[in-house]
Amino acid sequence: MTDDDKPPPPISLAVERGKRERDFRQERVDLTKELVEINMAPEQIPAFVQRVMEIEWIIFKSALMLQYHGLDQDAQAVVELAKIMVSKK
Repeated sequence: MTDDDKPPPPISLAVERGKRERDFRQERVDLTKELVEINMAPEQIPAFVQRVMEIEWIIFKSALMLQYHGLDQDAQAVVELAKIMVSKK
């Protein structure tokens, strides 16, 4: 048997999915750093970062939901779905 005859190694679906997922933790760290750099009041930073991250997540999930259901993923559709998700909070 040669190397060409060997089956390829198994693919880890979890690893492949991880490569495509966003790292929201790192985005939170980066945003916090930027706000410190522009001298935002320290007591305002946690709430502001939380709200921005919530909106980021909602927009991210809106696009995925539209794709999952085979619907148009244009910007307006994402925005409208995000508005619905925010208003039901």
